[in-house]
Amino acid sequence: MSPDCEDILLALLQRDPLARISFDDFFAHPFLDLEHVPSPLCFEKAVNLVTEAIKMDEEGKLKEATEFYCDAMAFFLPAIEYEKDLEKKKRLRERVNQYMSRAEELKQCFKTKKRSNPDELLACYCKEHTELMEALKLANIAEIRDEHGAYDSALSQYELALEALLPILSVTPRGAYKEALHLEVDKYMRRAEEIKLYVKLSKDKMKMAPSGSDEEQSLQQLSLDIYDPSYTPVVSEMFLNDLCSYFGLVE
Repeated sequence: MSPDCEDILLALLQRDPLARISFDDFFAHPFLDLEHVPSPLCFEKAVNLVTEAIKMDEEGKLKEATEFYCDAMAFFLPAIEYEKDLEKKKRLRERVNQYMSRAEELKQCFKTKKRSNPDELLACYCKEHTELMEALKLANIAEIRDEHGAYDSALSQYELALEALLPILSVTPRGAYKEALHLEVDKYMRRAEEIKLYVKLSKDKMKMAPSGSDEEQSLQQLSLDIYDPSYTPVVSEMFLNDLCSYFGLVE
């Protein structure tokens, strides 16, 4: 016995007539669910709800979109049952199956606690946007090359990915998807600038004459290392003394 069924039975079986459920509450009870009884109104209500669901979906409001999709399904099913034309019934059932599938996809997107993670959100968005998926693959290749220290190749790959991502970002509707994509693009742009600066300093160093003093070469190496993406500063006391001596800070 369902909770709703048990609730309405207990409300009807009260010994005291004044304690029993009223007529209004009886017909409004969720166990009867008269609102979703097959009727001509079901299709109209379903269309209005699914229209709102699609709007929320496009704006990236996943939770709201899912709720509207589910509410629409509650009216679409009795609408299918009410429809007498077999061809219309078939087409309507196919369309409803599409909405149900989309609702399930969205549930999986925000069901996890990582919903605010741009990677999770974009993974969901990519399912219906192949151009974005391909652009993000380019960025992923850039990150792999970056991690392995292939900075020249990584920079070229980042630039290639950004050329593909920026036009997509400009036409993406405002909402959670656009915000997530903007964060990713900003991350790739900042990383590309860091690598570009490091590559430039590396090339400048190669052009320097090797005849400089040990102190000058140490300073040049320090300025280059600071921009090395993998640099971890480890400065010895001896090096600090040499540095202070070079600038005349100690006698």
